[in-house]
Amino acid sequence: MQKKQFEFILLKDRYQKNLKCFGRLIFLILLGGLLNIIDGTSPSINQLQAEESATNDSDAFLQTSLSDEYALIFQKIENLENAYAKEIAFFKLESHLNESKPTFYIATNGNDSWSGKLAEPNADCSDGPFATFARAQRGIRDICQQMIQAQSTAESMTIDSEFINQKALIVLVRGGIYEFTAPFELTEEDSGKATLPIIWKAAEGEEVRLVGGKYLSHFATLKEMEKSQNSLKNESVDKTIFPSKADSLNKLNILKKTDISKAKKELNPEIQEKILYCDLKAEGINDYGSPAENGAEIFYEQKPLHLSRYPNQGFLKIKSLTTEGTTPIDVRGTKGIVEGSFQFDDNRLLNWEAEDDIWVHGYWFWDWSEQRHKVESIDSSSKTLNVLPPFHSYGYRVGQWFYAFNLLSEIDEPGEFYIDRNNGILYFYPPQQNKSNDSSEKPEVVISIIPNIIKMKNVSNIVWDGFIFEAARQDAIVIDGGNNNLISRCSIRNIGGTGISANGFNHEIFDCHLYQCGRGGINMNGGDRTTLMPGNNRIIGNRIHDFGRIQRVYAAGIQIGGVGNYVGYNQIYDAPHMGIGFGGNDHLIEFNEISNVCFESNDAGAVYTGRNWTMRGTILCFNYLHDITGFENQGCVGIYFDDMFSSADIVGNLFKNVTRATFLGGGRDCGIFNNIFVDCQPALHIDARALGWAHYHADSWLEEAQEKKTISGIKWNKPPYSDRYPKLATMLESGKTPKAPEGNYIANNICVGGTWDINKKGQWQGDSVQNDARPYLTFENNLVLTEDSVLMPFPKQGQDDDRSVLTDNQASKERNKLFIDPENNNFQIRTDYPHCPNGFHFLPLEKIGCCPTSETIEK
Repeated sequence: MQKKQFEFILLKDRYQKNLKCFGRLIFLILLGGLLNIIDGTSPSINQLQAEESATNDSDAFLQTSLSDEYALIFQKIENLENAYAKEIAFFKLESHLNESKPTFYIATNGNDSWSGKLAEPNADCSDGPFATFARAQRGIRDICQQMIQAQSTAESMTIDSEFINQKALIVLVRGGIYEFTAPFELTEEDSGKATLPIIWKAAEGEEVRLVGGKYLSHFATLKEMEKSQNSLKNESVDKTIFPSKADSLNKLNILKKTDISKAKKELNPEIQEKILYCDLKAEGINDYGSPAENGAEIFYEQKPLHLSRYPNQGFLKIKSLTTEGTTPIDVRGTKGIVEGSFQFDDNRLLNWEAEDDIWVHGYWFWDWSEQRHKVESIDSSSKTLNVLPPFHSYGYRVGQWFYAFNLLSEIDEPGEFYIDRNNGILYFYPPQQNKSNDSSEKPEVVISIIPNIIKMKNVSNIVWDGFIFEAARQDAIVIDGGNNNLISRCSIRNIGGTGISANGFNHEIFDCHLYQCGRGGINMNGGDRTTLMPGNNRIIGNRIHDFGRIQRVYAAGIQIGGVGNYVGYNQIYDAPHMGIGFGGNDHLIEFNEISNVCFESNDAGAVYTGRNWTMRGTILCFNYLHDITGFENQGCVGIYFDDMFSSADIVGNLFKNVTRATFLGGGRDCGIFNNIFVDCQPALHIDARALGWAHYHADSWLEEAQEKKTISGIKWNKPPYSDRYPKLATMLESGKTPKAPEGNYIANNICVGGTWDINKKGQWQGDSVQNDARPYLTFENNLVLTEDSVLMPFPKQGQDDDRSVLTDNQASKERNKLFIDPENNNFQIRTDYPHCPNGFHFLPLEKIGCCPTSETIEK
């Protein structure tokens, strides 16, 4: 058909018709059950369901047009964010802190035999702060027990006068470093009350570091070690290594037995004098963990070193696979083998005969699935590497990438370390050398020891405010169950696992800085998927970056699960895999900025979920995703609804330079509304995979529905699911096509630059809105100005569409008319722009990624 010259016509719907709504968005259930950390209130499930019924109690609601439902989404979002904002727990905490005085103090110069009621020791050192957290814990327990006794006996006690006006029990911790030799564990008896929370607080303006490791001070070069061993003939030792006489006497025998010949043989002679040595057994450390995970790590001047590896940057590639004695596999034409036996090109691997604990880490079959293996053998004649089982669950294929690590001989650049686990010897190449032999100027070197720093089980109404948590081998803070706990203004860094791992109800994580974590930043689960009771957990205003150091994939900056949880105003960046992962129902994810994630993986999502028909009702709105293009720029995904994930909405987000910015992988009843796409390649991916290659997932769900009357363990057609999600309840009825991507609506979006529905580079090139999906989709009122066309709304399959080719000059001019200042990344739409889609909602871009304050909330 003849192409139309571009005059920026307001695109209009060619197939406008009344449609059933895309699912009853039920976030209003949260309005009565938001987190109230101080008051501790939480509505019953019956109350929440009653409120929802009152809101949506009419058949007319199910007959609204798409434009009406589109407007309703924004009203619900506005109501929800206003309610959440007014209930941020930290702002209530501030008022309580101002009205309460500390109950106990802890300080590095304290003493557990003192009263703990003074901020610092008195003049004659007869009283002062406590020295340990355990002593303060006992003190708080005693006070709580006395209060319980006072209430039960109705007697007046002396404690009443001291705490009668207090709104919180506060343990104030003075500045300094606190080394934990075991996790600090709180149980149910350590809980506060809704009217009297217990607050563990770092003193304002003082750096309080809670460390799950041990500081190393006895290290030296190999030359210095030789000198000390020679001096043992005179029963003396180099004081630069063991400064104190007691250290020298206690460690003489260990030092005599230390064998440094291996290091002198294996290490490159050119850098031997730059390598520092530490005898960990002499330091009393005997458990080093595994190089695979949860092993000892070294942190130098508050930054993590990494296990020695080859190559130092990038990866080796699998050249070919061992065919004799192995089991072939074929996944839809992608071929490989089950066993980990393959050939390599690089001759460097042939130099590792003396190494006895070699490991490899690779993306062995898919670009989004990794595993660490211990090497069984390296055959120099055939250049074959064999790994020990368990083998990777997907297998191994040619061209996939890996690197080797945990090799003494490969310490060759600053920042690397190696632990000889047989002899308990640490070697490391410091990023910077010592300025002098003065022990006071020696660098800060910490080895992680304990698995966790704080563990809370069934604890409620507890606050941790203002601390630095560091150097644990696994998760820094673990909250298992409980209600109304707050982690605020904390820094969590240099952790082997996840920064904060929590489950329960009404917990909040606010304004924390999480970085250099071995796995993810925050993992939060709460709510009941059987009853759809919301968890009301909230993750607000946190900065999370440089995570996934050890577990490279499926270790998200924020991971949420359950029902009815909130993620807002967070900044997430610089990670090898996803920024936010979610599962479950009815979450609200808004005002988050995500960038430079998925940089070491492909077919991965900056925001990811998948593979469940019954997980419905989540809204992702007002988020900013930018500069996300995948490993080697092969392409990943912005917001990824994988393998038939259904009934979630992508509303009012800004995407810039994101490959496959929005992705519907065969799911149903999803909305992509009011988003702005800038230079995305492409903006949309929509397929009908359950009708094709991925049918086996849906087939298993249909079989379960027939045999067990459940889908993924959920009674989908019974209350509360049938009430909450009427489209889910009827999707398996006679005449329906449950495996088809029905009910997906793409409306009122603006796409500028890049492509709209064509993938021109990286993976999956070609039509990104696939022909077998188009008959089930509805597009209306989208304004599209791409690098190759102006695109009218999609027609039904088999009909022609209208595309008008633009010149580069036209595209550039229209971009400048549309956005306020695109050259400086201000992609707010001009209010006077005449060609916006009808009813387009201008995005509150200034709020994205900013930590809320009491002032901004009031505004």
